Amino acid sequence: MSLSISYAKKSYFASMKERYTKGLPKKNKEEKIPNPFLKPEIAHHYEIAYGKNFGDSVRLDSALFYSNVKNSIAQVSIGDKKLQNKNHDDARYAGLELSLSYMTDSLDIGANYTYMSAKYKNKPDKIYDIPKHKGFLWTDVKILPSLSLYLSWELSSYRYSSLGLNGYVKTAGFGVGNAKFIYTPIKSLVLEAGVMNVFDKNYAYDDGYYEEGCVFFSNVTYKF
Repeated sequence: MSLSISYAKKSYFASMKERYTKGLPKKNKEEKIPNPFLKPEIAHHYEIAYGKNFGDSVRLDSALFYSNVKNSIAQVSIGDKKLQNKNHDDARYAGLELSLSYMTDSLDIGANYTYMSAKYKNKPDKIYDIPKHKGFLWTDVKILPSLSLYLSWELSSYRYSSLGLNGYVKTAGFGVGNAKFIYTPIKSLVLEAGVMNVFDKNYAYDDGYYEEGCVFFSNVTYKF
């Protein structure tokens, strides 16, 4: 059994892109205004984590976390068809993580789940690009001593995506499956071949920017 409590303070300084990028004004399009005076985000992170083994094969891990982000940076409207990155408000992030795995000599199975609540402290605006629920399932089946099949499934609930001056849109949740064979003829050589997005799912993390469909791939890794 393991139990840990942690705290971290981190600072994020706005990038050159966030400070100085200016979009060219176009008809019926918003104009992006630079803001070189962005303050850094200051984040305080708190976490309590617990883990326990059940026998030789089963492992459970869990964590509760909370983050307080001061001077959170967001793109907001500042006038007629004008957008600017500003220190919008303090933000609060809270959630939990759960992970369960089962491992033997010939079979590994695992699953993890994350719940996230993200809100501004004083404003009703949405925080973009963060799903409330995320999950990941995987299994690694050893077919032969040097050959295994790895399957995974990524799950995500809806998230909010910015539409600039037009507000925001709620993007659809999705589930994406992947599969690959892993062949290790010798200890230093690994050959992989598989498929990403097996069922050719049409999905996007950001509205209008869709991810790749079904993709076949192969990798060769040699360790000296």
